[in-house]
Amino acid sequence: MFRLTLAQMRRSLGRLVAAGIAIAIGTGFVTATFLAAAALQQGTNDSVTAQFAHADLVVARADQSEWTAAQAARAAATVGGVPGVAGVASDLTRSVTVRKDGAADPVLANLDLTPTTSVTTLRTYGIATGRAPAADHEIALSQSVADRLGVAVGSRVTTVDTDLSTYSGGDGDQGAEDLADAAAPGETGSADALNTPVTWTVVGIVDDPHHAHAMDGIPGLVTPGGLDRFSPVTRAVDGDETTVVAAPWATNLLVSVQPGADPDQVARAVTAADPTLAAISRADAADKAISAISDGQNIFTAFILGFAGLALVVAALVIANTFQVIVAQRRRTLALLRCSGASAAQLRRSVLLEASILGLAASAAGFVLGTGLVQGGLLVAGRLDVSVPLPEVVSFSLVSILVPVVVGTLVTVLACLLPAREATRVPPLAALRPAEPIEARSRAGLVRMVFSGLLGIGGAVLLIGALLLARVEVLAGLLVGIVGGAASFVGIVLAAVFWLPPVARRVGALVSRSGPAARLATANAVRNPRRIAATSTALLIGVTLVTMMSVGATSARSSLDGALDETYPVDAVVDFGGDPGSAAVQAATTEVTTVSGVAAAVAVPVLGGGVVTGDGRVQGGGEVAGLSPDQAERVMHDGSLRGLTDGTLLISPRAAKEGFSPALRTGETVHLGDASGPQLTVRVHDMAGSTAYVTPATMAKLPTGTSLQWRTLVAFSSGASASDVVDRIDDALAATQHWTTSPAAERQLMEQVIDTILAVVVGLLAVAVLIALIGVANTLALSVLERRRESATLRAIGLSKRQLRSMLAVEGAFIAGVGAVLGVVLGLLYGWAGSWVVLNVVGDVHLTVPWRDVAVVIAVALVAGLIASVAPARSATRTSPVEALAVE
Repeated sequence: MFRLTLAQMRRSLGRLVAAGIAIAIGTGFVTATFLAAAALQQGTNDSVTAQFAHADLVVARADQSEWTAAQAARAAATVGGVPGVAGVASDLTRSVTVRKDGAADPVLANLDLTPTTSVTTLRTYGIATGRAPAADHEIALSQSVADRLGVAVGSRVTTVDTDLSTYSGGDGDQGAEDLADAAAPGETGSADALNTPVTWTVVGIVDDPHHAHAMDGIPGLVTPGGLDRFSPVTRAVDGDETTVVAAPWATNLLVSVQPGADPDQVARAVTAADPTLAAISRADAADKAISAISDGQNIFTAFILGFAGLALVVAALVIANTFQVIVAQRRRTLALLRCSGASAAQLRRSVLLEASILGLAASAAGFVLGTGLVQGGLLVAGRLDVSVPLPEVVSFSLVSILVPVVVGTLVTVLACLLPAREATRVPPLAALRPAEPIEARSRAGLVRMVFSGLLGIGGAVLLIGALLLARVEVLAGLLVGIVGGAASFVGIVLAAVFWLPPVARRVGALVSRSGPAARLATANAVRNPRRIAATSTALLIGVTLVTMMSVGATSARSSLDGALDETYPVDAVVDFGGDPGSAAVQAATTEVTTVSGVAAAVAVPVLGGGVVTGDGRVQGGGEVAGLSPDQAERVMHDGSLRGLTDGTLLISPRAAKEGFSPALRTGETVHLGDASGPQLTVRVHDMAGSTAYVTPATMAKLPTGTSLQWRTLVAFSSGASASDVVDRIDDALAATQHWTTSPAAERQLMEQVIDTILAVVVGLLAVAVLIALIGVANTLALSVLERRRESATLRAIGLSKRQLRSMLAVEGAFIAGVGAVLGVVLGLLYGWAGSWVVLNVVGDVHLTVPWRDVAVVIAVALVAGLIASVAPARSATRTSPVEALAVE
């Protein structure tokens, strides 16, 4: 039987290769997922470990809170006095904005500063050029910052503080101590001194040889005394909360122990010296840091494995249908073998052996494919500036090798269990006759109908429940929806042998009206219900999944666009640091209007103090912007401000409810800013965004001295690339401290992510569709063989070769078209249900129909059905009628 199995595989090599491609892709995804996850894990481990340099111990607060500079200095002094400690360094960090000193039109860059250390083993940085700072006025920059500013060793730069941090003190003595630390001597002053410039001399270029700062960027280096040169701290006390402006913070102390000292004993001594401190080894600190970020990595790996599982499920369904066609084609051969003495068990083993060989070979090919993809990705990533250092070569583990191969082989064998059973369940003499359709009244048909009905109805109930559950808990609704959708779809597929042939007959009745060839084609197509069910189901599976993903992608794009439009009614917003004043903002806005891709830009004053009622009750801190209807027409997406008049506060229902407390109501009278501000009448209006609006004339009536923030609202030109326009805006305002946020760029990024995922999934599922179309060709070829005498008779009574080819072409297009149309219908239903479950959390769900994708799928199926008929038609027309009729 082994030689017979190999011989049968050689005869069906084309169909087996097509099925093998599906398994290879599925196992390739599994392999790539395991290897990529291992590479990412290795890179993350190396980066996280490097941030602790070669420290023997890492000391942090026992409650995991951060230190102020004064607290970090006291903790370092305590640790340094513990016997066995050789050196201590902190990861103190202070954020600043830096520019080249004396430049006429300076470029700005954000930079985190950290102090140098004299302990070599505790340095997380290296010096590429020059030297490390030794004096308090010296600084070392990263190469990227130096290039942006246009400076080198010997240049002078100026920094201003930009770090705004909030520190919440607790109750009791510890809270009082923390507040006292924040207000330590030398750290008091006024807000006016916050941005006092500090000048530095660049003495070196910092590098990161071990990727210790891969996650947060290479910091600038100054001496510990250099961090004390900045502006004083300003504090604003409100209850137990103290806001500390421009204060550096530290998380860890890196400790080296003296030669011969036991790190564990030193760690215990540190804790004994100060119970609020926790000292652990460098390895334990790295493991702790990795565990804090591993959940996200596990989600990423699970997400990709989900696609791999989908690939294997599709491959299993396609392989099952492919083997059903192969077994159906070998029906007479298998019957003759039974008549010749082969047992049913031998034939069953032959089919399963064939599946095992196919699964093992395809899985091995998939392993090679996945390994090649990951290795290629590592080579490309090695030339890019990625945030996490990655190894140059893939590393294998027993799991990454065995799991894909074993899973791929097992899926193939499981998919062939039913075809193997069907190969031996029919008696030999009955197998020599044409196959009879499965009837519901037969025992097998009854079991199949009941099982598929339970799956279909139960899955539909779960899917409806998921739609309701998603309103309360999205994740739970998603899990229930996946189970319900999968169960109902499997039930539909299993029941296809009952419902698909009647549907095909009704569709065929419409097609048959186009002529005699069409009537013969549709009659031949539905002659064997089991075969057309198996073939069309294979195509239905692929088309359903492709359509479902396409519907999900277009619905996600539409829903996310709607959510972004509701939250952000403009394409981009430019906020400015400090208080540049209206004249500076107007000048910057004029500069923005000259940027390519910008259609309009408007400078807008914003009051952050909210409004108050007539009796003086504060209504909240929601933003109020001064914008005229004409200005809004130029930069906002809708005309919602057309009804804005002087003395009116226009606000969206969402902003009225969420931005102000208690909620504002239409007709209510309020004062802008405070009780001395202009009186306004509230009008709650259906509009986008969370900002309230008044006219510029109303804003001008605020009391003299009222502090206003300024921002620039920007509208992009039609067809402009949002990300490119944002980059050009940032370049145009490089000399101005600013922050650009762009909903349009965010939307563009989301669409790119969605399109990329869709391309990957559709590319995967397209292979399933291709294999299903090969199944159409298999069905036509088998039909031609079985109808050889019938075709000869038709030729003998006058049917031309052209008409015979037309008949087979219509038959192929008919089979493919039925599967494609039904798949599109199911794909729309499942796509809408899935989109609603997943996207209802973002707001209103916009269910769409991707008409272009639907038309392409159906057109491709029809054309492929026509192409699939070419080879069978040639076989049918090459044999003369006399020769065919002579065959017994």
